[in-house]
Amino acid sequence: MAARRLSKEEGAKAALIADLEDRFGTTMGVRLTLLERLVRSRGAVPLALAWLLLYGAAAGLIVWWANDGRLPDGGHAKLASLLAWETVHFAVLIAITRLLTTQVLDIVRGDILPFASDRYAASVRTLLAERHASPHLRFLPPIVAAITLAASVWAIRAEIEPVWWTARPFPVDLLFWAASTLLLAYLAMRVVVTATFPRAFAAALEQDLHCLYPLAAADSPLVRGLARLDRTLLVFWALVFPVMASVMLLILPGERFGLASHSPYLFILIPIIGFFSLGVGAQVYLGSESAIGTAVRRCSLERAQALQREIVALIDGPGDEASLARLDRLTRLHDQIMAGGRYGSRFGTTVSLILPLVLPAIAIVEKLFGPDAG
Repeated sequence: MAARRLSKEEGAKAALIADLEDRFGTTMGVRLTLLERLVRSRGAVPLALAWLLLYGAAAGLIVWWANDGRLPDGGHAKLASLLAWETVHFAVLIAITRLLTTQVLDIVRGDILPFASDRYAASVRTLLAERHASPHLRFLPPIVAAITLAASVWAIRAEIEPVWWTARPFPVDLLFWAASTLLLAYLAMRVVVTATFPRAFAAALEQDLHCLYPLAAADSPLVRGLARLDRTLLVFWALVFPVMASVMLLILPGERFGLASHSPYLFILIPIIGFFSLGVGAQVYLGSESAIGTAVRRCSLERAQALQREIVALIDGPGDEASLARLDRLTRLHDQIMAGGRYGSRFGTTVSLILPLVLPAIAIVEKLFGPDAG
């Protein structure tokens, strides 16, 4: 790994940062080496522009070749629209995901690790390594990419069917679109799998309860940092969904270049996008927040339990004025500890539960107001 030898005090934290940088790559699990070399930068905008240049030029050349230098027609025109959408939407995703990767690392460096122990950092590393080695997570991206390609080809065949036998010498634009769909679906799943990492940070909090405030565990800097990490990922998924769902704009160009409003391709792709963006994002957020809340409550209960024993002894005691005064002070302290252990973001939970409802709402709006409505 990229972890380097440092002092014992900072070694575990530095090793965790090195692990994250190694796993995140350029954009949350995806390495854009060619684009980085082209622009000599890891900036979000330069990488997005480099993608537009390279992929846009390749797609344009393929469309020109497939149509003998003429304006595309029939299924070729619809493939040209799909390739144009892939060019633009993936450029936007590169920019968003690159910004997320930078922000996440900044949060870990500045808002989490300064308030955590080496034991916590080591625990996070162990949990991340176990997840990285999990067979079902390692094979999930290629499996989902293959299923996405098969479903996409099946769903779009009615609108591009003539391409199969009219293209000469072979349907190069169709093959390019299929290869692009497979690759982009695979890369998108790599991002999805990598972006589940906050679960490890939340689960490891059990190893660092002593770092939480005694009277306000939920307000501890470490807990605040973890909450910020969760919110950042939730906002990321909220931004990703409309970018991906922009495929529905392909209804607008008209009969020649546009897809039909009842296109099976849209009704298959949109649910896949919704599940692997809003669905997974909300699930990760709720799971991480639940783990943080459990750890905070456990911390408060353990500290309150010590007071409970003394409170019981005072209740069973002689009941003199000094004992009653101490009992009152301990009772108020106990209540303060328990109140400080209440953790939960109503806003975040509400948003995470509402986001998945956007998917059926879009389908309903499309049915009501689409070109074929009423």
